[in-house]
Amino acid sequence: MSIAVRPARNGPSRCVELSPLAVDLVRRLLDQFELVGEIENRYALWGQPGKIKVTAYLERGRMGSYQNALDYAQATGVDVSDALAAVRTYQSRPGLSVNLEQQVSDTVGFFARAGWADGNVEPWDNAKHHRWPAEA
Repeated sequence: MSIAVRPARNGPSRCVELSPLAVDLVRRLLDQFELVGEIENRYALWGQPGKIKVTAYLERGRMGSYQNALDYAQATGVDVSDALAAVRTYQSRPGLSVNLEQQVSDTVGFFARAGWADGNVEPWDNAKHHRWPAEA
């Protein structure tokens, strides 16, 4: 794989040759990603400021299905955490959250957040919950 670097419109081209290891590294870095979109509306309720925000995201990468990992571990006898690594495939994990903030007075306000994500698929980021507030 070659990458041409052209510093000026009519200037000389420099060709950088990447080793197979570097090509694999670049491919892996660009292979997994997350798309995030937010819509926010600020408003006033009874003369006090408030805000509602909706966030949607899509994670795309090599993630394992928890059910596939359990099935694999049961069939092969390997540890479940090792089974999760063994069943990772390139797939998507969508999510959505709603955030509400409302000032009640100069010193009091409230905040609420609810969200959903596909809890059957392993998250590859720092998400801790697939549904919040937590179900009882």
